[in-house]
Amino acid sequence: MVTARKGIAWKLENNGRSVIIYDVDTRMFNIHLIATDTDMKSEFQSGTTQVNGVSGAGSSVASGSGSSGSSSGSTNTMQTTVVSMKTSLWADIQNDLNAIAPGPTNRVSISPSTGGITVRGTPSVLDAVAHYVDAKNKVFDKFVTFNVQVLSVMVTNTDAASISWSALYKTPTGKYGIALA
Repeated sequence: MVTARKGIAWKLENNGRSVIIYDVDTRMFNIHLIATDTDMKSEFQSGTTQVNGVSGAGSSVASGSGSSGSSSGSTNTMQTTVVSMKTSLWADIQNDLNAIAPGPTNRVSISPSTGGITVRGTPSVLDAVAHYVDAKNKVFDKFVTFNVQVLSVMVTNTDAASISWSALYKTPTGKYGIALA
């Protein structure tokens, strides 16, 4: 009864022949969680690109002069949407445990690679951490982990149309001896 009023604990040792009274103890807990952080990024691009062009060269037999010219242009209406999200359940657990077991008397150490948590604190803090770990493990035991990586998906649809005026002028002149004026 005295220990309960003072916030300290006791335990029996040596087959019940000794009573140990203490104010802090150390316990180890296991979290059922894979040691990983989540980093998701989704990028979507959509739109159109239009390229227009006209080029040509011509000659006039009557005047003896030649002319050439070209015209081109392009239009681009691309839109990019990027969504990214980063989460770290282990950082969240560390923050929660620091709130449950504040210093300087209490200390928390987590090891994501082994799933271990070591807490040094008062008996009431250790009981609160045990309750927290049990509740989290009930949630984490229902998790299913998928590791999906999509590096790049690109779909293009290209249409191109143009008129080659020089080819139009060369074909009748060279092949059939026809002069265009």
